[in-house]
Amino acid sequence: MKWALTAGLLVCATHSVQAHTFSVSAKSKYVLAEGIVVYNDPVMQSNLHLDFPRGFYANVWWSLGLNGTEPSLRHSRFALDYSIGWGKEWHEFRVNVGAGYLDLSDQDSFGGEDAARPYGEVKREFALTRTQRLVPFLNVEGHIPIEQGGEELNGVHALFGVEHQWEFFPACSLLNKFGWLYDSGTHRGLDSGFLGHYDFWLHWEIVPSVFIDLPTLQVIFPLTVHDERKTWYTFGGSLTYSF
Repeated sequence: MKWALTAGLLVCATHSVQAHTFSVSAKSKYVLAEGIVVYNDPVMQSNLHLDFPRGFYANVWWSLGLNGTEPSLRHSRFALDYSIGWGKEWHEFRVNVGAGYLDLSDQDSFGGEDAARPYGEVKREFALTRTQRLVPFLNVEGHIPIEQGGEELNGVHALFGVEHQWEFFPACSLLNKFGWLYDSGTHRGLDSGFLGHYDFWLHWEIVPSVFIDLPTLQVIFPLTVHDERKTWYTFGGSLTYSF
């Protein structure tokens, strides 16, 4: 999932105008927001986002492991996430709510334990200078087992933090995001507690409808959890077309 999405990533964003986008990214590994490695080798991830009138949108995201090795922690080498949602400017805040379906495909040992994924986000932008902005945010996401008795994904996490945006020349912006994630114990057998998040990327506008994020870096590290989770670094880049 993208916040990403992420992120995790949420993969969905609030738009003030209609804008459909298609993006393709390459990453050194696939790590969930809770610090769980799904695939510890390079992956290709794609996202199709469609905007509709009155703030509604639909989103399809997928991830594919590239080297054919077995996935980690009972998860699938191939994953799909379908979501629909609604986003709106409310006073000076941006509000985004929706629901997704996480389909962890082609892995029999997973037992068909897909999950529904309700989520919500609120954020507000503050101008520091003509070229710099701060955006505090709060994102809450749940995982609800689809099949009765499914426990692989079952719980809630909340990510709060701040994003710094710096447009240091018209075609390029530098972005840093700092966050703290509380995990209720979403994944079977893992602790509840806090993890730290850090994201960095350079955003390039090639032409008005084509954008590149390169390089990208995500760091997820445990703060108060005491299970097998450790610090993970993910490198990558992405290409986005707006139509």
